[in-house]
Amino acid sequence: MKRLYSHHAAILPCLCIFLLSASALQSCSGKADEKKPAPICTAPEEELVDTSDSVFSKVEVEPQFPGGRVKMLEYIRKNQRLPEPEGLICSIGPSYGIVVVLFTVNKDGSLADIEIIKHFDPILDKEAVRIIKSMPKWIPGRQNGKIVRARYTVPVMFNLL
Repeated sequence: MKRLYSHHAAILPCLCIFLLSASALQSCSGKADEKKPAPICTAPEEELVDTSDSVFSKVEVEPQFPGGRVKMLEYIRKNQRLPEPEGLICSIGPSYGIVVVLFTVNKDGSLADIEIIKHFDPILDKEAVRIIKSMPKWIPGRQNGKIVRARYTVPVMFNLL
């Protein structure tokens, strides 16, 4: 009896995989028992964009600056216009400042709803927003395979020396 049970236990995972594969083929092609291979499930381009106006704070595929994070940090560094240290409130403080910016990456890659969530200095806060607004369009985020609006946070670091 014990031997028969272990035999069934070994077959059960294979059976589950077979049934899942068969149901996936059936949902994609409509018929699981046809002789011809099932077509690849594809959706027209308009079905790949989420039609709601929801903004996601966490998505399966994060929005991305063209070229990735390294290119984004390089863009921020190259486009900074640092004010004279005398104009900064924190001019006698640390040699660097970080402003954290939160924004929405829209379905078309444009940026909206830009806000500071960690302030450092009013002048640097304004400069961080200017840099984010000047960025090129991003690659939008995806949720369940569809392009969605997503929130994203970026730290903008200023070297004050």
